[in-house]
Amino acid sequence: MIMVGCAEVETETQGTAFVSMRLEKDQSQSRSASKGITLDEAKTALVVLKPPSQCSPTYGDSPQDMDRALLNLATREVELLVPLETQMKLCLYFFSGEYGLEELSSGAIEAESFGESEVFMVDAETTSATINVVYWGTFYSALTAKISSKSSAGFIVGSTGTFKLSDLTGVSLKSDNFTITDNQSHTINVEEVAYGSYTYEVEMGGFSTEVNTFVISSSEETLDIKLTPNPVDISWVSFENLNVAQIDTSDQANATGTLVIQVPLAQQEEVKQILSTMVVKNSANSATVNVTPPTNLPTASSVDEEYVHYRIDFTTSNVALQTGSNLFDVIISIGGKSKQVEIGSVSYDACVDANTMCVKLTWSDGSDPDLHSIYWPDWGYTETLGTGSAFNDQNHVYGHPSYQKWLLTGDKVHLEDATTLPSLINASNQAAFTIDAGANTLFLSGSDLADVSVSTPVLLSSDGALPGGLTAGTVYYLHGIDNVNKTVQLATNSLNAMQGTAVNLTTDQGSGTQTLTALGAETQVWSTNNGKVGDGTYLVWVEDVSSADLQGVRVELSGPGLNQSITNGPFRFKDLDDGVTEAQNSTEPYQQHVFLIQVQNGSIARSDKIPVGSTVDALKNGLNAEIGNLPASSF
Repeated sequence: MIMVGCAEVETETQGTAFVSMRLEKDQSQSRSASKGITLDEAKTALVVLKPPSQCSPTYGDSPQDMDRALLNLATREVELLVPLETQMKLCLYFFSGEYGLEELSSGAIEAESFGESEVFMVDAETTSATINVVYWGTFYSALTAKISSKSSAGFIVGSTGTFKLSDLTGVSLKSDNFTITDNQSHTINVEEVAYGSYTYEVEMGGFSTEVNTFVISSSEETLDIKLTPNPVDISWVSFENLNVAQIDTSDQANATGTLVIQVPLAQQEEVKQILSTMVVKNSANSATVNVTPPTNLPTASSVDEEYVHYRIDFTTSNVALQTGSNLFDVIISIGGKSKQVEIGSVSYDACVDANTMCVKLTWSDGSDPDLHSIYWPDWGYTETLGTGSAFNDQNHVYGHPSYQKWLLTGDKVHLEDATTLPSLINASNQAAFTIDAGANTLFLSGSDLADVSVSTPVLLSSDGALPGGLTAGTVYYLHGIDNVNKTVQLATNSLNAMQGTAVNLTTDQGSGTQTLTALGAETQVWSTNNGKVGDGTYLVWVEDVSSADLQGVRVELSGPGLNQSITNGPFRFKDLDDGVTEAQNSTEPYQQHVFLIQVQNGSIARSDKIPVGSTVDALKNGLNAEIGNLPASSF
C-alpha cells in the first residue's frame, strides 16, 4: 500500500529542522504481501532517516543514519531532526512485538514488514510537505546458488571455498565455507531472503574471485555462478624428454615427451588448472594428434624457493608419416598465445612397405618434373590388354599434393612432390668427395647438407676411377648425414638408409675427381584397397613441366609380386643430338609413358616398360587412341 506522509517543518538551527510527519493510507493503491504484517497489526514501527540509497531489510544503528525514532501508532506521527538542503529518505520497519528504540539498535530483531519513502529535501522556507512512502509486507524468496567452473574439467574434489551474501549496504546475510564433493558443481541454498538487491562473493583456490550484484523479485531465485580458473601463463611451460620414432617400417610414428610447468610459489594456491590445447604436428603433411594435458594440475613433482614444479608426460597415438623427412613439433596454446618446440625428425620411405606399389621418379639435372598416373579399377588383369576406357579425370593422380585425386575405392594415393634439385655447393646439386674407408664415410668439402635428408638418392661419378666398393650408375641413398663435419654414409636402398646400414668401403681411394650428385626425387605410393594395392590397371608417365631440360631421368617400380624393383631409364628430355635415349618430346606437353601395370589380388601381375621415345602403341597398336590424350600439369 501507499502511505502519505504529511510533514510539518519547524526550523531549529541554521542547518537543521524538526519535521513532524503523519502517515495516512492512500486507499487507491494497494499491494498484497506474501509474508508480514500490516500497519494496523504492527505493535512497533521504527522510522530511520537515511541518505538517498535503497533501504536495506536490516536496520541496526549505522553511521549513515541521520536520525531515527519510533512512530506513534496511535497518531501515526513521528518527529525527526533533519538536515536542511539535503537529499534523504525514510526507511520504515514494522514489528508485531512491542520494543523500545534501544532494543532495536542492534538490528537483531527481524522486521516483519518494511517500507521506504521517496527522496525528499527540506529547505529553510518549507513549512509543510507531502512525502510518499511505499509500504509493503516483506516478500521472501528461496535462493539457490549453483557454483560451477567455466572449465570443462570442473573442480578438484576436496577444494574449499567461501560463499558470501550481503545487502547493498555491506551487511552480511550469509557466509558459508564449503568443500567440493562433486567436481562438476556445488549448490548453496538460502531460505527466506527478502525481495531486494544483493551482492554475492565467491572465493575459491585456483579461481578468480567472482563478485556480482543481483535482484531477488520472485519466490524462487537461482544464481548460476561460473568461476574462471586462474590460468597458467605460457611463459611458465617448457618441454623435456622429447622423442619421436617410426613404428617399425610403417607409415606411422610415435612421439613422447614431458610438459613441465613452473608456477611461481606465491601463486601456488591461486593456480590449480591449465586451460590449454596441445598437439603433436608432423610438418611434412600437417598431420596432428591431440595431446592436450588434463585441465587439473597433478600433484607437484617438486617445490623449491621460487617455483612449484609440475610434470605431465604425453605420448601420441600413431601419427601419419610422409615419404621423406618428417619434422615433428609439439604446439601448446594458452590464452591465445602459442609455444612451438621441435621434437625431432623421422625419415620415411613408403616404398619399403610390402603391401604397397611404389613408383619413384629421380633426375640429375633440370627442374620441376611431374609423375602422373591414371588408374582403371575396372580394367582387370584377366581382360585383354586394350580394354581400357577413355581418360577419366576422377582416376587421375597428379604429382603435386594440391591436385591429389580421390580414387573410386575411396583411399588416397600417397605423394611426395619435388620441384628442384637439392643444393650442395653454390646452388649446385654436385660436390666433390673423398672417402674414409675406416668410417665408411664420404667427406664433401665445403658442402651444405641442409637440403638433403635420410634416403635422398644420389649418383657417384669420377673422371678417373671410383673408390673401391662403389659403382657408377648405381643409385645410392644417403644417411648418417653430418652437416658440421660434412660427412655422409651410403646405403644400397632406402630401408638400409633408414636402418643405418652403410655400404662397406675399401681402402682403394680411386683416381681423379670423385663427384656426388644429389638427385631430385618424386614418389607415388599406391595403397587403394584397405592398405593394399588395388586391383586394376595403372598407366604411369613423366612430364617435363617447365621445358624439355630434364636429364638422368629414372622411374623405379617396386611392389608386391615383383622379385626386385624395375627401372625405366636413365633417359633425358633435352635433345643433345648425342645418341643418348630421349623421351618423346617433340611437342608440348613434354611427356613420356614409362609403365603399364596390372594388379590382381593385391599383387603386380604384369609390369610393362614402355620404350623411351615411344607411346603406349608400342605395347599394342591403337592403345594410345583408346586411352585418350593425357592431361598436362596445367589442368
